[in-house]
Formats: sequence, C-alpha cells, structure tokens
Amino acid sequence: MSLPRLLPVLLFLVLSLPAPAEAVPKGDTAFRQGVQAFKREDYRQALEAFERAWRAGMRRPSLYYNLGVCHYKLGHLDRARSFFRPLAGTPGFRQLAWYNLGLVALKQGRDAEARRWLRRAAAGSNPRVAALARRSLHRLEPARPWRAGADLALGYDDNVLLRADDVPTRDGDNYLDLYLWGDYRPEPDTRVGAFFSRQDYLDVNAGDFQQLGVTAARTFRHAGWRLVPSLRLTSSRLGGVGYQDIVDFRFTARKRLDGRRRLVLRVRHSSIDSGDPVYDPFQGTRQQFRADYHLPVKAGRLRLRYQLELNDRDDSPAASFSPTRHQFRARLRRRLGGDWRGEAELEYRRSDYPAAAGFSRQDDRWRLRLGTRRRLDKDTMLVLRYTYTDNRSNQASRDYTRHDLSAGVEWRW
Repeated sequence: MSLPRLLPVLLFLVLSLPAPAEAVPKGDTAFRQGVQAFKREDYRQALEAFERAWRAGMRRPSLYYNLGVCHYKLGHLDRARSFFRPLAGTPGFRQLAWYNLGLVALKQGRDAEARRWLRRAAAGSNPRVAALARRSLHRLEPARPWRAGADLALGYDDNVLLRADDVPTRDGDNYLDLYLWGDYRPEPDTRVGAFFSRQDYLDVNAGDFQQLGVTAARTFRHAGWRLVPSLRLTSSRLGGVGYQDIVDFRFTARKRLDGRRRLVLRVRHSSIDSGDPVYDPFQGTRQQFRADYHLPVKAGRLRLRYQLELNDRDDSPAASFSPTRHQFRARLRRRLGGDWRGEAELEYRRSDYPAAAGFSRQDDRWRLRLGTRRRLDKDTMLVLRYTYTDNRSNQASRDYTRHDLSAGVEWRW
C-alpha cells in the first residue's frame, strides 16, 4: 500500500515550519537540500541529505518525521518505524506519527497493530489526517453495515438479590445468562441497534430478569473530541411481571490526551415508568454524571472512574428509593500470556437515602471483580468471571455479602 497523495502536502507543511530566529540549527543546509530532493520525489537523495543533517546534530521532530517518510518510501519499514515511534507522544506530530505507524504495520502484515494506530489517528484533531486514517481503515476492514453478537454464561450466585432495590434473599442458586445484540450502521457515524438480555435462576424465580432495548447514536467530532448523543428505550420484567420502561438520553464526550491517555465524560438522564403497580415507588427520574480516565501503567491499562447519581423516585411512606450515590472504580486490564487477558476491578459506592418514616438509610458497598478471557478463534471468546460484594447498611436487613462465579462464551459476527 503506497502513501496517500496528500502525504507530500502534509510533509511540505511540516518542512515549512520556520526555524527559531535566534540561531541557525546545525544541519540546516542539508535539511533544506533534503526538502528539495523530496519535492523532486528523489527519496534516496532526500534520505542522504536528511542523514547528513542528523549527523550534524539536528534533532528536530520534523527531521525524525522526514527520515521516517523517506525510509518508508524506500521500503525500509523497520527503520521508518524507528523514526515514527518517538513522535507518537510529540505535540504537533503525534497524529501524523500514529497514521504512519499504522501504514508501516499494515505494510508489514501486522493488521491488529495497524488498526490500533489508525483508529487513534482517525480520532485525532487534524481533520485531514483523520480522513486519511479512516480511508486506510476502510481498506483494511471494509465497513459492514451490521454487526451482531451473542453471550451465553452459566453461573452460581450464593445470595440472589431482588434487583428492584438490592434486597438479599440469603438463598444461593444456579443461573443462565443470555445476551443478544445487533448494530446497524447506515453510515460510519450513525448507529442503530437492539439488544435482549435474560437471567434465569433455577429455583429463585423472583430474581429472574429480562430486558429488551433499542438504541440510536450519532458521532460528531470537534477540536479533538468525539461527541456522541444517544437515545435508548428499554422495557424489562422482573420475577415474571412487568418491571420498568425507561427512556434514556446519554451524551458522551471522548478525547485522547498525551500518549495513550484518554478522558471520557458522560451525562445520562433516565425517565422511569413502572411496568406493574407493585413497582410504582421506583418510578421517577435518574441522573448520572461520570468521568473516566484511561492511562497506561507498567502492570497494564488502568481506568479510573467517578460517578455521581441523583434519583427522584415516587418512593413510599415507609421507604425511600431515591438515593444520592457516589461511586469510585479502578479497573486494570493486562495480558497474561498467549491468548489470555486478565481484568481486576475494585469499586466503592456510597448511597444516602432521604428520610422516610423517621429513618435515613445509608449503605457502603465494596465490590471486587476478577475476570479472564481467552480468544478461541477470530469470533469466539471464552470468559470466566468472579464477583465478591460486601454491602454494609445502617438498616440491618440490607447487610449482605455475595459471591458470584460464572463461565461463558462470547460470539461475534
């Protein structure tokens, strides 16, 4: 695959950046000779001139970039990569470096790595480079208008919770989890989809939960941000009767920061109606404000999250179902060797309920999740999960611990 036609234009813009006025950099003459040779498409002579500038002590980011381009043009892919790689975290050059690293990986047959670099470049702030990256991604993975998947898991829960308000039953039971989903993209930045989920317990039927939903989302880009407003409609059943019908509006903003760091902000408003009179006290609204920070660490990839949740439910004279919640999460993902991946997540959630019948409920919940997955083939994944929950409340009946272990398979088409 050859470099797109726009690359010489981008190169010329880079090469045209003025040098500092206070001094003429070492190797400046050779650098300019390299520019002229590149314009003539004499890449070998351009490379020789840029290497003279390098030997003279020039270390401008633009020189690294030009050396990488010349090596790429001449088929020296490993050398090209060695010059593009240091620019992946350099302001003003990182998006170009991501794009070119993707092209190098693609040329070397490392498709998975090429996708990673090109996706980063496609999300960058320079619209021309982003468009080139999207075009290369399209060649690499021609966009299908639809995607679908199915997840099936068997598990054991030693303390089944009644989902309406996390009421513990103190009963253990085996369960079957099923999740089906499908997405359709009439164009790259527009998505519509549907999903169905069901959790069936063998004996504790009051814990059975079923949900059906449809969603629509549109992606916009502005100043390096990916802005995604979306609408989701869901209808659920709990214990065999209607539970909740929810209209969800979400607005998500994502931005790549320096290196592999990423910031994700989300606002969510939910309007909730009951599907049966028994659940009328849970009707009302819910607002969530979330901030995620993704960053690489030595142990793997870390995500830190804070979420504020505000509820205004109908409640009942005896109890409130309108907590204010503060939630903190830390999740670490890493490779374990071979085709195995591991994940660990620790969560703390504080819930404060308004006073009802002269009593104000407070819950402190800790949750630990451990998981591992192994790719069996291109479309199939084996998944193992374990979750431990410890909830402490000033209402004794809401104190509980819970162990949940499951094993399943995920398919993607």
